[in-house]
Amino acid sequence: MYTTLQNAGIKLVNEILNFIAQDGSDPSEWYAGITDDKERRLFTEHGVKKENERLYIVLPAPDKETAELVESHLTDPVFGRMDGAPGGSSNGSFVYAYKKQSYTKP
Repeated sequence: MYTTLQNAGIKLVNEILNFIAQDGSDPSEWYAGITDDKERRLFTEHGVKKENERLYIVLPAPDKETAELVESHLTDPVFGRMDGAPGGSSNGSFVYAYKKQSYTKP
């Protein structure tokens, strides 16, 4: 039996991994993180192109703990294998992942 937090986290992780699978790419080609401000973080700081909707996904997280759980699973070197690292000063309003490109940072 999972906790409410775990159930919410599993749902978000599965949504992101299914999105990546539809792209046909490996999760190691993606970057995952959490943010309070998806516009600033994705499109300004990371340089993701907003019009390339098939190359990124942003999902609302119910709370910071769930967002951190999702981020830790996605960036785990064995499970998720995505670039990114837990941490930062976000309250975790959103969980995101994007496919790394030559123009994105990192």
